[in-house]
Formats: sequence, structure tokens, C-alpha cells
Amino acid sequence: ELFGPFCRTIPELAERVLESLAGDGTSELSAKGAAQLSAKDDGNATGRLVDLVFRGAEESGFTVHRDFGTEKEKLLIYLGSMKSNGIMTSALNLLHNLDYDKYDVTAYWAFSRGRERVRNAGFVDPRVRVLPRAVVMLGSHRQVHRLENQMLTRGLPATLSASHLRYWATEWQRLFGDAQFDHLVDFSGYGCYSPFLFSAAPGTPQKSIWLHNDMAADQQRETVGEKHLEARLGAVFSTYRHFDHLVSVSPELMRINRKSLAPYAAPEKFEFALNSIDGERVLRMAGLLHDQATGEETAPGRDLEQFDTTNVAAAVNALMQHFKAGDIIREARSRSRINTIDTRGKQVTTFVTVGRLSPEKNHARLLDAFAQVHSTHPDIRLVILGGGKLEGVLAGQISNLGMEPFISLAGQVDNPFAILAEADCFVLSSDYEGQPMVILEARAVGLPVITTSFSSVGDSVPEDAGIVVPKSVAGVAAGLERFLSGDVPTHPLDYKEYNAIAGAQFDKAIGARSSVRRA
Repeated sequence: ELFGPFCRTIPELAERVLESLAGDGTSELSAKGAAQLSAKDDGNATGRLVDLVFRGAEESGFTVHRDFGTEKEKLLIYLGSMKSNGIMTSALNLLHNLDYDKYDVTAYWAFSRGRERVRNAGFVDPRVRVLPRAVVMLGSHRQVHRLENQMLTRGLPATLSASHLRYWATEWQRLFGDAQFDHLVDFSGYGCYSPFLFSAAPGTPQKSIWLHNDMAADQQRETVGEKHLEARLGAVFSTYRHFDHLVSVSPELMRINRKSLAPYAAPEKFEFALNSIDGERVLRMAGLLHDQATGEETAPGRDLEQFDTTNVAAAVNALMQHFKAGDIIREARSRSRINTIDTRGKQVTTFVTVGRLSPEKNHARLLDAFAQVHSTHPDIRLVILGGGKLEGVLAGQISNLGMEPFISLAGQVDNPFAILAEADCFVLSSDYEGQPMVILEARAVGLPVITTSFSSVGDSVPEDAGIVVPKSVAGVAAGLERFLSGDVPTHPLDYKEYNAIAGAQFDKAIGARSSVRRA
């Protein structure tokens, strides 16, 4: 979109510069750019600006705007680190589904050049005002070290000191200047930076923090023998007294958190709001979104140029018109892992699960249950999407069970929805969850669901959308057997109706004026 020649090499650049010097220094493209971007730049723009600002000369030719007020409620939301996980997906879905006639929305996060974080930042709804945060904090090395230690271990006291308020008021101004908001939302919920920052926010905004799980159980969760969240979440819990709303992602989870976190906050502060879902994106990436004009399904890559299907190089060239080479390689690598599953000459049934390879997901239980059922149903397969520290452990378990030809650890993929759409049944074997987005996404593509009976499961899987089984190898195995016998119901998610309900719950949970009017 730039107005000038685009050069890829130094010699090419030198040639263009010489051509420009040989002429009058202008071109049709540069003239077009000047007309669009600097039409009022005639050498006297600064003089006219001084006349306008200091002398009130509105005939200066500038377009003057005075009233920047809005009737919308001003919402500031912290998105966290932008790492790919369920919380990030939920945050992006929320931003996609907010009512922008009601809210003026600003989002901020910890800036990073990491590939996946930059990619996720690109998915933020374009109607959102974005402010990536420079992560270097102000102050001396000793002061910053003391603050970081406080955020990671000690948290906030009940009474905030004057020095605390001074420091964080300065940090607020560094990020937002003199801006004031009606609502402050820490959607991340797992760190102290935003709670500390919000404690010194100007005005009297409503402050909300999201509780994405059974937070007390999460605090005690062990990964490879270490409770890596214990100290940090203890510090986060200490900040709850400074929030107006503690928002869990399901009614049952609210009841659990209200009870287990009673030492940190009054019971009336606990609210709930279901996670929303970007149903159109899920269906589009799964290749199941119908073209409203023709009624036909649109498949991924349908708009790619036609090429000789016997010519791999031509196919790759066509894909690279639309996708980066690294993304193509990563997707091909994941698909190749799945394709190692032996399906030759067989009508197979494919179970699929999605989630990071960590203890609370209890993939080990699913592997044992699958192996047990496979002994009597040899034409079943299992695909596990997700990465994590336990990948090596689970790969060893698959090998010990002799299930390597039938189970695929496909790793983390950019588009799990296309793989979900090709499977027959979704299964989740977690010990505990908040409101798992993967269940909503599986239901959106029309899959029946088998899930273990963690506390908040009833808020995600109604009776006509799947079955809930005990948290045991025998329970999961029985669920797989029930699907194979045709005894697991399926009810695709009506994501529009669901999002309308979730949106009303969000309004109420953060104390929005609109929720009071609607009530």
C-alpha cells in the first residue's frame, strides 16, 4: 500500500534512487501518496496550526473536532501474555462477541515478538483499541526486584501504602496517560501485575478479575513434582479484596470458588459468566461454514488456484500464495503424525481430544481406557492434539501399551477444528476444568462428547449433547463402548443463542449499567 517502488535488493534500490535523481524526484505514485497523506502540507501547516490552537482561527482549513465524549461504557481489559491456551481463546472470543454499540473497548497485554503471541495479537477484534505493554517497569533495579518479588509471592496487603499508590499511579500514567475507564477487567487472572496496577487506577471504575478454574485446586496442582503456581496464586488471591467482582466461568465453578476462596473475599463478590465462542471462525476453519448464497459448504483452501494434483511443487506454490512456509510445514508435520495411524482397508472410528499435555488433563487415563476398548474393537483410533511437558511420558505409555499404530500424539496445531471435523467423537478425561472451550468447539462442529465428571461439567455438556462418565479408567472405557454401540447423544451447539446468554451474563458480572437497565 506504500506509494513508491518496492525494492528487494540493494542494487535494485540503487537503480530506483538513480532514476529518481535523474528526473524531478516525483512520480505518479508519490503524487498520489502526497494527495492522500499530506494534502495540507504546503510549507505553512505549522503556522496554520498555531493560528488555530492559540488564536482560534478556525478558517485555517483544518477539520476541527471538539466533542470526543461517548455514551458507551469504557472497558479496559487485560489479556495476559497472549500465549496460546484456553484462556487466550476465551479472551479473543469475548472481544469478538462484545456489543460495541454498548462498550468502548481498550485491550492491553505484555508485548512480545514471539511467533505465537504476535499471531494471537493479530486475531484481536479490529474494533478494539490495542495497547501492547512494554514489559520493562520503571524504577531502580532494587525497586523493580522488590516489586516483582511482591507480585510473585507476597501479594497486596489490606491497606495500600502511599508509596505503593504513588508508584502504580505513575505506571498507570505511563500506559494510559490520564485516561479513565468505567470497567477494568483482568481476564488473565493468573498474575499480579494488573491487580497491582488497577489498585491505583484513577476514578472509581468497577474492577473485575476472571477465575478460569477451581483456583484453590489449581494452586496445588503439581507438574513434574512441582507446585509451580502455589506462591504466585497465593499472591493473586491476596488481591481479591481490592476487586468488586470475582467472575468464574460457570455457575458451579462460582460456587466452588466462593467456598474455597472465602478467606480472601466476601461471598457477594463472586459472579459468573460463561465463556463465549467464535462459532463462525470454528466452522470456517473446520470447512463446515455454509455459503449463504449457494448453500454449499466452504472447505479450507477452496479459493486456492487450481493446480495439477500430481505435482507436489505446484501444490505447495499455490498454498504459499496464502500461507507462510513455516505454517505449512507445521501443519504437514502434524498431519503426518496422524496419518501414521493404520487405517488401510478399514472403516475406522476416530476419537479425538484436545488439550495441553499436563497432569490435570489426565491423558494417561484416556490411554489406558482406549487400549482396553481397542482389545475388543480393533478398528478404533485416537488422536491427541496438544503439546506439553508430559509428551515424552505419554509417548512411553503408548509404546508400553503397544498402541503406537493406533494412537497419534499430533502435537499443537494451528487449526485443530479441521481435525475435529474429521473425527467421530470427542473425549475429555480431565480431573478438573473451568469451562473447557474445547467442548464448546467440539459441539460447534457437531461432535458427540464423552467427558469425565469434573465439578463444572454440567455447565458445558447438557444431557442431549453427550455423556458424563466417572473419573476412572473403567468409566472412560465404558463411555467409549457406549459410543461404539450408538448410545451417546449429540446436539450441535447453537452458538448464536449461546453467545447471547453469555453476553448478558458478562454485562451483569462486571456491573455494567446496561445490565441494570435490561433487568
